[in-house]
Amino acid sequence: MRHIEDDDFGLRFNSIDSITTNLDVFRTLEAFVRDLLDKKANAARLYSEHCYREAGECYQEILHSMQDLHRDFHNHEEFISTATNVLLIYREAHLNLALCLVRQGEVGRAAESLTRLLGYDPVSAKARYLRGKCLMASGRYPEAINDLEEAKAFKPSYYEVIDRYIEQAKLLQ
Repeated sequence: MRHIEDDDFGLRFNSIDSITTNLDVFRTLEAFVRDLLDKKANAARLYSEHCYREAGECYQEILHSMQDLHRDFHNHEEFISTATNVLLIYREAHLNLALCLVRQGEVGRAAESLTRLLGYDPVSAKARYLRGKCLMASGRYPEAINDLEEAKAFKPSYYEVIDRYIEQAKLLQ
């Protein structure tokens, strides 16, 4: 895959020539997204086959690709924010990596992955809920309760399930 160069981001559409020139940037981004979707499908297949270590490695590869993309676009945050599909894949990769790590008994690393996701998506109820469960499993009950309370506030439909975990964490503190 071609690396995106800083020159690619003139993105001034004041002529047909500039649109044609910048189509290469969009084609590169489209190819990048297709590659990520293929990797994501492979990781999901591995996860469904209970190959959690291999699935986790695939999700790690996706996340490393995202770091490369972020580096390429570091001065063009407005442009990257429009790449919704890429960001959704990033979010799902962190969530799914965390699930793989939990299945491998690595709740600390799972919590770290979810923390990175929450840096980009601080209102993700699912990430807060999963991190709360990981923190609980690590014996970090006050932090777990905080995450679970926040998840409940963001997603009231989780109320009953989350309340059971909050009660359990309070008993264990």
